[in-house]
Amino acid sequence: MATEAVEKKKALIEVITEVLNGKAQGSDLAPLSEAARQELATARQGFEGSASSLSPAVAERVQPFVDKARQVFMGYDHALDLVDEYVKSNDHNVLVQAAEHVSRFSTQINLAFQVYRDAVLVAEGPSEIPNYNLILICIKEWRDGSSPVEKLRVMVERERLMAKATMDALDKEPKLPEVLELRKAFEKHLESATKLSVAARDGNQSAVDVEADKIRETFQSIGPLRAAAETAVRSQGDSPSGLVNLVVNTGRRLSRGEAHPKELAGLLDQVRPVIRSAEAQFEVVTKAATDAERLNDAFEGARKAFATYDEAFKCFDQFFEGHYLNRLERGMQLLVEASKLQYAAEQRVLDVQERQGKVSCMKCG
Repeated sequence: MATEAVEKKKALIEVITEVLNGKAQGSDLAPLSEAARQELATARQGFEGSASSLSPAVAERVQPFVDKARQVFMGYDHALDLVDEYVKSNDHNVLVQAAEHVSRFSTQINLAFQVYRDAVLVAEGPSEIPNYNLILICIKEWRDGSSPVEKLRVMVERERLMAKATMDALDKEPKLPEVLELRKAFEKHLESATKLSVAARDGNQSAVDVEADKIRETFQSIGPLRAAAETAVRSQGDSPSGLVNLVVNTGRRLSRGEAHPKELAGLLDQVRPVIRSAEAQFEVVTKAATDAERLNDAFEGARKAFATYDEAFKCFDQFFEGHYLNRLERGMQLLVEASKLQYAAEQRVLDVQERQGKVSCMKCG
């Protein structure tokens, strides 16, 4: 349901890009916009049907996720309105806005569905792990005869495939300690899922209980290890600062609809005081320098770095005010540029100070 809608939106954003680049006509957008509206209506109807069927207790717990999904629907409705407006007006600026909105919401529908589904499974319990709860539901239905064992095995097979795919993806990541630990955890998860599937195939209920308990343990181990690995990987990048790389990678995820603006805002709240502290330290070094002439290039680089940081922060503020993706992209570029300038300035100061220290030592000798 949601996947079909996203496929329509992907086709739409591709043609929007072609129109912006002069490779397609604006009239080509009309049928795609209409198809996207129909798919969106179907997805919305299915979602509302699911939300209305929840028990009052579960509905209360997942209401924020229901509201978020509805906001995504409304956001995409507005994006399609912009597309239709462009088709009528041929206003380039309107199409640029439409491209930004379609791009932002094109991946958010599936994400909103997934988050809502997980929230429902957690609310229904008994654990805080959605897929483990789903496995327990399948086990219960198998035992009371309301569903065949094949349903359980299908669910467990999905876990096996997910574990394999994740391990393959991790093999392509930097060989960081956190990544290697997470891969080991998924190896254990795959082993547990395989044993659970075999026990279900054999109809061995006691073995199913044992293996279900083991897969719960692997589920629990994966959570914190995944968070640590993601942070480590996202700290890699073009900047010499891991924190800046984390901001940039989060910004990229945000532009793809894979992160919430609050996540980026929280990281920027960490970056700003670090930069202000570094700027104050440079001012102290500047005033205390005994060889200011040799450090002029470092001081000039530092001043340019902190001015570039300020420009980057302004871009991020503009993004948060209007969700303009071009401001987000520019802010990320400037942040990396500033961090490189700062690093070069710091290295220059350390180099001069080291040389001064060696000269002084040689005189003492």
